Amino acid sequence: MSNGGSGVLRGILRSYVQAAHAGWPSLHPEMIQRVPHWPRMREPELQEELARFLAEASRPDCSVRVFWKLGPKLAYAGGNPQFAQDAGHAAMEGLLGLDDFDPRLPWGHYAARFRNDDLRALRSDLVSNVIERKPIGLASRWDRVVRSAIRGDHRIVHGVFGMYETLDPIVGRQLYARQITRNDPPPVRALVSRAT
Repeated sequence: MSNGGSGVLRGILRSYVQAAHAGWPSLHPEMIQRVPHWPRMREPELQEELARFLAEASRPDCSVRVFWKLGPKLAYAGGNPQFAQDAGHAAMEGLLGLDDFDPRLPWGHYAARFRNDDLRALRSDLVSNVIERKPIGLASRWDRVVRSAIRGDHRIVHGVFGMYETLDPIVGRQLYARQITRNDPPPVRALVSRAT
């Protein structure tokens, strides 16, 4: 998996730790302790670090989906198998280079919405953590969705990192109701300095 060099990899890892902490703090409890090591790591070590965390999020019992998009097209550049399966693919390799508007992806009717959410994340220094309702036929699906801009070395924006998990319908409705009564919760403040 090529992700554009060590600066971009550091950005992906920083976004990953922020998103995981914002939505799923127990997913990678040791991740925050690894942050001080990333500035000194070379590309192969960063690749290995990212692969290790992604492998943990790829366990069959993990319900969290992980993905990241890079470049001006915001093309998929990585993610876990659970995300690939949601996209109708057996593995991430089938998604690499595709964007949300690609007809080979099952969420074409949401592509414009996803792009707007991505662009909002790209313009922000904050991590967004929201509950989203997605109509599916006559029913609804409730997802916790966390997004963050991928900022590499020198704060250069390279893309968007995201994580999501489908919630129990009752929990999803309750969290969504709480969210809308507060007129959209403020995004979670960045946990890790973007300058590291």
